[in-house]
Amino acid sequence: MKFKNILILALIFFSIKALADDKRVNFSFGNKVQVLSDKAYRRSKNNEFEAVGNVIINHERNSIYGEKASISFKTGDAEVLGNVRYISSDMTVFGSKMEYNFNSSYLGVYNGKIINSNYTVVGKYLAKISENVFIGREAEYTTCRDCPESWSILGKEVQITKNEYIRIKHAYIKVNGVVVMYVPYIVLPIKKDRESGLLFPKIKIDSKESVHFGLPYFWAISDHNDLTFTPMVRGRRGLSGELQFRQAIRGETWLELNTIGVNDRIWTPGKDDYEVSGTHNQRLGGDFEFHSFLDNTVNFHTYFSGMSDLDQVRDLESYYDKRLRSSDLGLESYLNIYNSLFDIGAEVEFKRNLLFENPKGFDHDYVQTLPRVHFNSIPFYLWQGDFFGGKSLSFQWKSEGVVFKQNHFNEGQYIRNATRLNLRPKLLWDLGYLGPVNFKSSVSMDRQDYWFSHEQGDKKFSKSGFVYENEASFEISKIFGLSYDESIPLERIDLEKSKGLDIETKEEDIKFEGHVGSVPKINESFTEDQYKISRNSYRYSQVYKLKHYYLADQKQKGSQKFANQIKSGDGQFDSIDSVREKEFELSHVSSRTSLPVSNTLELQWSNSLIKKYPKEVNVFRDGKYLRDNFSYSKVAYFDVSQGIDLNANTDNTVDKLTRLYVGTGFSLSNFSFSLSEYFYHQNNEHILNFSIAHKLSRFNYGLTFRYDSFTTPINKTADLTASLKLNDLFNLKTIQRYDLDDKGFTESYYQLLYSPLNNCWKADVSYKTTEIEHSIAFNFYINFNENKFYSLSGGE
Repeated sequence: MKFKNILILALIFFSIKALADDKRVNFSFGNKVQVLSDKAYRRSKNNEFEAVGNVIINHERNSIYGEKASISFKTGDAEVLGNVRYISSDMTVFGSKMEYNFNSSYLGVYNGKIINSNYTVVGKYLAKISENVFIGREAEYTTCRDCPESWSILGKEVQITKNEYIRIKHAYIKVNGVVVMYVPYIVLPIKKDRESGLLFPKIKIDSKESVHFGLPYFWAISDHNDLTFTPMVRGRRGLSGELQFRQAIRGETWLELNTIGVNDRIWTPGKDDYEVSGTHNQRLGGDFEFHSFLDNTVNFHTYFSGMSDLDQVRDLESYYDKRLRSSDLGLESYLNIYNSLFDIGAEVEFKRNLLFENPKGFDHDYVQTLPRVHFNSIPFYLWQGDFFGGKSLSFQWKSEGVVFKQNHFNEGQYIRNATRLNLRPKLLWDLGYLGPVNFKSSVSMDRQDYWFSHEQGDKKFSKSGFVYENEASFEISKIFGLSYDESIPLERIDLEKSKGLDIETKEEDIKFEGHVGSVPKINESFTEDQYKISRNSYRYSQVYKLKHYYLADQKQKGSQKFANQIKSGDGQFDSIDSVREKEFELSHVSSRTSLPVSNTLELQWSNSLIKKYPKEVNVFRDGKYLRDNFSYSKVAYFDVSQGIDLNANTDNTVDKLTRLYVGTGFSLSNFSFSLSEYFYHQNNEHILNFSIAHKLSRFNYGLTFRYDSFTTPINKTADLTASLKLNDLFNLKTIQRYDLDDKGFTESYYQLLYSPLNNCWKADVSYKTTEIEHSIAFNFYINFNENKFYSLSGGE
């Protein structure tokens, strides 16, 4: 009792003195609650405390601001009025009235507003019912910065689980204050983990098929698998459904299944318009993928794709556009088993040709790979020494067997069913250095054997030869500078000489985007400002090489029909079938750019400038600090290669020249350039590729040019990609593909993108024209959370 009286007298004296001195009241209740205010009163009878004027209540790691606060010592309840703010480590809550309990940390806010770095919630009543859960009545959720003017989701009941999900019942989606859609229940993630619930609807407006609408449902079956089902109305085309199932089995073993089904009212076989046909056709498609990587020794992968009719590629373009990998579909699978010495693998492909006139049919003449098996080894060292001529001698084995087969035997001009064995063992001899020059030599056998089970005549064919390759090279290099990071105290920097440097001197308060208020500058007596400087080093290198290729003992035996067939690219199964001494004459770019190996000398001159710069060091990553703390990039290069045919029957040196290669380029901070040119002296043919890219503050552009005189007609095309930031809101983009030979555009694309400053939604309108179609599209993107924009048509 005496203690209580003394405490009351002390409080009265403290309050009178505070008023007299016009100073702030600072009072603590225990170790967890601290109250600061202009005035303070205590009612001893009811054991209550009242603070008035610029009230600040600190409880554990949270702070409450207001104009007036009433606190009950009995119950631990507090009521705060007037411009109320509640600030925690990850959010700020505003309101007109706030209820808080110091024992349970319950928080209730009237006319409240929750601001997080990624989202905002406004409601008539918001309550924090546990450490991580908020609930709200008649509340709105949005990611807009000008919320809720642009878009929001209004719900009668809202539940927020911090760092997990926002669940909204009876949700109304509003755009610029106008309700555009009703969803009975929606779950929006504010974390990276998964949870079952409805996802945001997919919406697409198609000028030919009308409006597409789908509502995905995500089912998190367990931590290792999930399923997404999307019922959809595809406008005039009819009803459809999409299903995706994913399973993580163990480590790097997983599977994924994607399917689609459409009850189509437009399509019938052979029909190419968009008028309703009057019938319903069931159309199915999808793909299955399985991958397993076990103990760094077994790698297995299989992928199967299919569709009931080939016209789905055109009619369901939005589904198949990113799923089709080539001009065929079907089964492709491989199995690799390897260790530190050998690599054994098998590959199987059974495909359906998409370029087939009957959409319901199967191209039985299409050549399948059933199977392809390989056995390879690493180079085995037979000898290693430290003297010239005997630095190392190694042997490497490479072999492959493959069966080419039509589903139904139907050969025409060419043999299309065969078994091939490919052997390419190689012996490598590194002689070492003689002064500054390094000498190397190698010989490899190139042998292919074929068997034709369906041929009436000669059922075998083989071709073989030995390729000798000798090389002499030396390198000149110089390193400029030393790469390192350095932190310099601010007082050692001459600010007059360093006006161009961005140095933080903490002259003003520090503000954080998405948070309320600012952090005052720290007194210099408590910290020492440091300025980080990164130094780069550069390595310039020139490499000179003289290489000689020689093809010996080139032999062919067996079927003359197949020997004539593989002289042209159309008759080959793949590039391995080509005759090595004639390989460079084929129309394939990969063959054209190679040198003839019959008896050819090659001169190479390579120049490169490599930049070395320090990484951001993470000392907590074991083993990375000393051996992986630098990054490298090629700043510029210039390469020249010229071949000379020593078998050419001429005394004119120019006539002996084979292809000339020149390649150059550089990459700066905002500008890059590259050029490659293959020139053929004998027929004055060219293969030229040129590209530039330039990024400016408001304008970016890229230009590529291709010229290939070997094609018929000559391939002369140019592509232009450009984007212009008209202002802070509008961005204009265009892609143009131009055929210089036909003097016309093969494809044009225009896009106008509107990006409000609120960072919560975007919209674009685009126009695309090709040689066969013209289309106009409109898309709307919403930032649900984490600064990721999702299209209403389903893309990201």
